[in-house]
Amino acid sequence: MPSVQGLLREGWLVWSLAQRTLETRYRGSTFGALWTLLYPLALLLIYGIVFSGVLNVRFAGGTTADFALFVFCGLVPFTMLSESLSGATSAIVANANLVKKTAVRSHVFPLGLTVAALVGQLPALLLVVLGAALLHRLSWTALLLPLLLLPQLLLSAGLNVLAAALGVYLRDLAQLVGLALTGWFLLTPIFYPESAVPERLRWLLAVNPLAWLVSGYRSVLLLGELPPPSPLLAAYLVGAGLLALSLWIFGRLRPGFPDVL
Repeated sequence: MPSVQGLLREGWLVWSLAQRTLETRYRGSTFGALWTLLYPLALLLIYGIVFSGVLNVRFAGGTTADFALFVFCGLVPFTMLSESLSGATSAIVANANLVKKTAVRSHVFPLGLTVAALVGQLPALLLVVLGAALLHRLSWTALLLPLLLLPQLLLSAGLNVLAAALGVYLRDLAQLVGLALTGWFLLTPIFYPESAVPERLRWLLAVNPLAWLVSGYRSVLLLGELPPPSPLLAAYLVGAGLLALSLWIFGRLRPGFPDVL
């Protein structure tokens, strides 16, 4: 059982790795860390132009700007999950020298990617909040957003730790994860409302943790409603359970890392 001091030291290391990831991502670019704000802003503008000027898509009783914000609100948590998971498949391989030559607990590498992705998501969330305010959709329920960030962090951390461990032994995992993420994206109501899903396929939403999070995001940020309690509780349980299971699997596979790396 790790000591409190050990857990604090490990948490500090995870944060340091997250900072290094963010710094490396924009090193040498003209705008640097400002891209964390410019990139989501550009995406929001693109969606607004495409949906209003090209597709003229809107929901009943809403504008195309509402629809663009609806889509962007769903993209934010998916982008965080997909970005960190794609990097996690090679997190141990990319740090092979440190894994083999130091006593560092190697699961900190995928956890660092998770925290970095969550921090990188915050500017995009700020744009959603500002957009909701401009469209007069913002309510006090936006203060409940941290209730959704925690299960999202747990779910992402669990997936990343598992992918990092398996990626050492299965070098094709990055391609498989890319395909899985494409399917997950299409099966999550990001570009369409949940009401558009046929009744016979609603069970796909009921077993999709990302759909639970997207629904919660839209409830608190755009609809002024409390997040649905049952999916939110399920997200906490699934996230915590997945992280615990992934750490156990990681611990079982870790002794063989030096031989494979």
